[in-house]
Formats: sequence, C-alpha cells, structure tokens
Amino acid sequence: MANENSEGKAAATALYTHEVPDTAAGERLDKFLVQQRPELGRQGARWLTEQGLVRVNGARAVKARPLR
Repeated sequence: MANENSEGKAAATALYTHEVPDTAAGERLDKFLVQQRPELGRQGARWLTEQGLVRVNGARAVKARPLR
C-alpha cells in the first residue's frame, strides 16, 4: 500500500484531464480514476480525492460520486 499511496502523491504534482465517455455513466469516480491512471492505485485515487485535488466541472469531487 505504501507504494500506491506515494505514487498517488507524486502524481498530484501533474495535471491530468479526462473526458468521461458515455459508457462510464453511473460509474464511481474513484474506479474511473484508477482505470484512467492505473499507477495511482485505489489508495492514490482516494488520497487525491480526499485532498480536494480531483475536480469535476471545476468543483471538488467526492470519490463515490457517480459519473454522468
């Protein structure tokens, strides 16, 4: 777990933008993040979200937020 978390923290220094395809509608944000950026791992995606570093349409996102 330590590797996943430290990788997630390192990835926080970069800016990534992802467009959500229609096929991902209803999927949880945290799962989508891991699919798009596998190097984050679940812990890294959680850390980024908890730190307020994940935005959806400019607003801070919640990890369990369903995508639309």
